[in-house]
Amino acid sequence: MLELYHGPVSTASERARLVLEEKGLSWTSHPVDLFNGGQHRPEYRALNRMGQVPTLVHDGFALRESSVIAEYLDEVFPDSPLRPAAPHDRARARLWDKTIDEVHPFTGVLTYAIAFRPALLQKPKEELAALVAAIADPARRALRQSVLDHGVAAPEMKPAVGCYVRLLDEMEAQLAETPYLAGASFSTADAAVAPFLTRIDHLGMGALIAARPRAKAWLENVQARPAFKRAVTDIIPPAVVETFRTNGAAAWPALSALAA
Repeated sequence: MLELYHGPVSTASERARLVLEEKGLSWTSHPVDLFNGGQHRPEYRALNRMGQVPTLVHDGFALRESSVIAEYLDEVFPDSPLRPAAPHDRARARLWDKTIDEVHPFTGVLTYAIAFRPALLQKPKEELAALVAAIADPARRALRQSVLDHGVAAPEMKPAVGCYVRLLDEMEAQLAETPYLAGASFSTADAAVAPFLTRIDHLGMGALIAARPRAKAWLENVQARPAFKRAVTDIIPPAVVETFRTNGAAAWPALSALAA
């Protein structure tokens, strides 16, 4: 039995769901309310000591980190393999995993500064302070506090935008050589990257993608896959996407200056 504890709008959760759906696996959904601290409740921390999503539970075995989950699923369920067969393509896929590990914290910076901050600041100060204090990783905790304090003026915003500019440039270069990020077919590399590009598009930063035609075409191709629709498009609440886009449009003038 496969169970996934996930946040509906968590990019890492989207990655895990996309792998599950691309492989045609049946799984039980356990949504975690990240906005109200569901990831910090004792029963969830018993599964994932870091209080992060996603967590995969396979016949009682709990596993965290979306990159590890993706590799585990491909090993345990070898049908419809998503890891490339050729060693150099498999190595390339792992390099994209490492790249996304670098991008992930900056995605939180952008998402919270642009989209979540206004609603979070409406919470009682004590409740908001407790949510921040519960973040296990000190570096992530400091990032969260900074964007809550400063919004799009936070000092972390420039490196966050710069990280995405580098990601898109690397994608554009790779996609000039291969149709997918790790070779000739869809792989764990594409499943890793697609949620993150979708996120910045939702946050009103689509101009960065549009300026790179190969990356733009790749994203449209991946988003058109039935598995992506089931794993991402159908699960993210439309009201959340609308909030992302509205707040992102307001923030774009400041963000575009950081991308220059």
